[in-house]
Amino acid sequence: MAGTDIDEQVDPTEWSNYVRKSQDSLRVMAEETGGIAVVNMNNFDKALQQIDGASSDYYVLGYYSSNPDPTKRRRQVDVKIVRKGATVYSRKEYVLKPPPKAVVPPPAQKP
Repeated sequence: MAGTDIDEQVDPTEWSNYVRKSQDSLRVMAEETGGIAVVNMNNFDKALQQIDGASSDYYVLGYYSSNPDPTKRRRQVDVKIVRKGATVYSRKEYVLKPPPKAVVPPPAQKP
């Protein structure tokens, strides 16, 4: 994140709060999606190596839910493994799309 123009007067506390909120948002998104937030560093080599390592060796799992209730749209996901030394990065939950709304045809016009 770059700063403001050098001649622009910005309250340091206000700028610090803006940066903190922006980084907090990145951290939350990374945590919720199994990623990493690369913040507060000038050397990105370590972070890029970690990203490369995580995206080089992985498994992709899929499943079909056994929950037939379409009204329970928010569903929890819990992935467990038995392999020692392995790390799981997964969603904690997902939300089903709402069912499509019924299309009501316009009333027929009388001739």
